[in-house]
Amino acid sequence: QAGYLSQAIESGQRQSHPTIELIVVDDGSTDETETVARRFPVRYLRQANQGVSVARNRGLSESRGLYVLFLDGDDRLLPDAIERSLDCFREHAASGCVVGRYRKIDAEGAPFSPPNQMCGEQDYYCALLKSNVIGMLGTVLFQRAALEKVGGFDRRFRASEDYDLALRIARDHRVVEHGHLVAEYRWHDRNMSWDYCFMLKDVLDALRTQWPYVKTN
Repeated sequence: QAGYLSQAIESGQRQSHPTIELIVVDDGSTDETETVARRFPVRYLRQANQGVSVARNRGLSESRGLYVLFLDGDDRLLPDAIERSLDCFREHAASGCVVGRYRKIDAEGAPFSPPNQMCGEQDYYCALLKSNVIGMLGTVLFQRAALEKVGGFDRRFRASEDYDLALRIARDHRVVEHGHLVAEYRWHDRNMSWDYCFMLKDVLDALRTQWPYVKTN
């Protein structure tokens, strides 16, 4: 995603919150990702290709903040994304994570959809069992302690790792929506989401891991 990476990094640099640690994890890319990343004052970490779960766990282990957000290299944050989510945490300090909203943008970065609908359910775990109501990982700010308690991302998943993580977080922690638009989800011809068969298999596998917890309820 070298062609979009500079916009992703810049969206992190432009946050209204004054204290942001930016880490770029390069999971064995074969394009100009390293060249782009080294133009910016970020921590750049390169590893052999091991999949998105391993890459995100590497970023988590190298980070130092009490709160963590994961942003794909082709997506963007809005300038007040972190501040809005931290405001929500100030009201709901015991939450495992807080969730904002996103809109879709095209390959050139132009918005082409309204913000996604909020879930609105009090039982977020139950809502997630029905569908991935979060939709975009970049809308979620996590408590670091909650991430570490559930063991981070499961490397068995290569497409629905965010869905699996959300299910495990919501099962044991409160999840709160704050309704503010915080992120932009770029849709282009290289999105993994277009591989419907691959996505469906991974999502079903993620749901099956929840069966031991729901079969008696």
